[in-house]
Amino acid sequence: MVIPISFLNKLEAKGFEVEIYESIMDKIEKLPPAEASKQLMNMYAAKAPISSLTDKYDLIIQVAHVVNMFGTVQRIGWKMSKGTPDIPWYVHEIPTIFVSLSCPFHLADVPQVKTYINTYDKNEHTLDALIEKMLGRSEFVGVDPVDSFCGLPDTRW
Repeated sequence: MVIPISFLNKLEAKGFEVEIYESIMDKIEKLPPAEASKQLMNMYAAKAPISSLTDKYDLIIQVAHVVNMFGTVQRIGWKMSKGTPDIPWYVHEIPTIFVSLSCPFHLADVPQVKTYINTYDKNEHTLDALIEKMLGRSEFVGVDPVDSFCGLPDTRW
């Protein structure tokens, strides 16, 4: 998933401290093969406590911009890690907003999130409007032209 840097910059310009999470798998992929293999074997040895997130973050905004140039599937490909912020398992402990920038059907991949926003694109004016709405300066008034619940009952809870 590629997150527009301008979104990060816009949040910081509004006074927020922003950190882009880098998954354990992304870090391992940058290591030399021997070290990567060792880290992969250790990856499942321990699960971080929820306090490692709740003590550090007030809010998590998970942004999905999945681009598939060679097909129509735009599903989220979660990294194979356990107990990390990759998959939003912490939604009951930390307020979490999931924003889909390009595909209105990602709720099927994250039915556990309580706040899901579709922007349908990542244009600058769209990101500006998103931030204004997230700050409560204007209301969300759009009408979803598709079934973002994907016909799945667990996405509506």
